[in-house]
Amino acid sequence: MDNARLSAGAKTWFDYWGVNLKDGERRKVKLERMVEAVGDVRISRFRADHFLQYGKNRLDSGIAKSTCNHELMYLKAMFNKLLKAGYISKNPLSAVSPIKIDEYEMAYLTKYQIKRLLVACRQSTNESLFGVVWLCLATGARWSEAEKITFSQVANSTVTFTKTKSGKNRTVPIEEGLYSYLVSRRRFGTQRVFANCLSAFRMAVKRAKLELPDDQMSHVLRHTFSSHFVMNGGDILTLQKILGHSDVKMTMRYSHLSSDHLKDVVRLGPLSYLG
Repeated sequence: MDNARLSAGAKTWFDYWGVNLKDGERRKVKLERMVEAVGDVRISRFRADHFLQYGKNRLDSGIAKSTCNHELMYLKAMFNKLLKAGYISKNPLSAVSPIKIDEYEMAYLTKYQIKRLLVACRQSTNESLFGVVWLCLATGARWSEAEKITFSQVANSTVTFTKTKSGKNRTVPIEEGLYSYLVSRRRFGTQRVFANCLSAFRMAVKRAKLELPDDQMSHVLRHTFSSHFVMNGGDILTLQKILGHSDVKMTMRYSHLSSDHLKDVVRLGPLSYLG
């Protein structure tokens, strides 16, 4: 297949591997767009600088560095699958590294800001908004996980999130008030608890006069749950299970908020031994 064109490689990848992925169709579309932009050259003639020039053009057009890194990952993964299956003799992108991105500070809401947001959500004409925000703040769920829950996922004062980013279901306890609220929303003939309401959330954020990073708009609710959980004494391993992180390194981003962590600065620093 070394002499086949990139488009044929993308099709083979999708037919054998991508079709089984939850986001396979989306990846397929992205691969086809990249092939069109780079040029449908033969795989044997595709070189690292083809992608580097493509990436430069993308960045010059205003695309985020993280988006370029994702596109590199998709293309690399395609070549790796073809290589391991014996279709091609090498991965032309094996030596290409992702763009280094400075770690950004994750925004979270204070108790006062949470109250302002909830008031703004109650004022919304979208009657699903308040419940979705409440569920996110109570469980650390991603927006899409909370917005799309069905009544079958709510039972015995717990919510079970399915079709998660990690691919694994997770069950999180919820308070009785929230459980009763979710159950009370049952309507005959409907499976979903809530309607779509992300645009209503953006409007509520504006009404509450909250300044949030663009790339953390709805995700700020997940960060808020996690940050307050740790600041109130919750441990990282429990938080990992609640959030469904496959790697604890993701959860460790919140460790600096631990009160014990902050106390250790004083207790274990070099000056503590001087008396």
